[in-house]
Amino acid sequence: MADPKAVQLLEGLYARVDLMVRQILAASPEGLDTYDINILFDGGGSALSVGIRGQIELPMSGRIMGARMFVGPADAASSAEVTAYIGSYNDYPASQPLHGMGGIPTLDDAVKTDLDIRGWLRHVLTRDLLSYQLTSFTGTATSLTLALLVRKLPEFPNGIPVTDGSGEAMTLQSGESLEFRT
Repeated sequence: MADPKAVQLLEGLYARVDLMVRQILAASPEGLDTYDINILFDGGGSALSVGIRGQIELPMSGRIMGARMFVGPADAASSAEVTAYIGSYNDYPASQPLHGMGGIPTLDDAVKTDLDIRGWLRHVLTRDLLSYQLTSFTGTATSLTLALLVRKLPEFPNGIPVTDGSGEAMTLQSGESLEFRT
């Protein structure tokens, strides 16, 4: 069980970082630009099969704002589950599930679905590696897309700096800057 003081500290840090990100976005119209990450599973004209996998390097920092899955052809209702992992290039192949504590990306006997991303790891950094695999599939679809809508954010090479109420950078006892990544 987590120490209540540690939980309170982390909740306070998260609230400050969230406020900082909101302030940056409000002050920077270009920060509202979005980009898509489209992960395509292609059966080459045949029904998809479990095990299709790949990796991509992310082009820029951002916050995942939404996700959806859809199949092709559009009349081929299918069920699928995709496992995706995100991590830094330096830590590769170690990574964390993109869905974090939220739901695994799943399509349930349908041609499309908007995914609930609550609990997902939503902040991504430039050059993070996204690995993915089709872990479950039934149906006749020959393609499946997992589409992530990402809002561009300013670049923070090592994470988002954490500041105290007066705007001063918070540091560890070692003198290193405290940075936050969700």
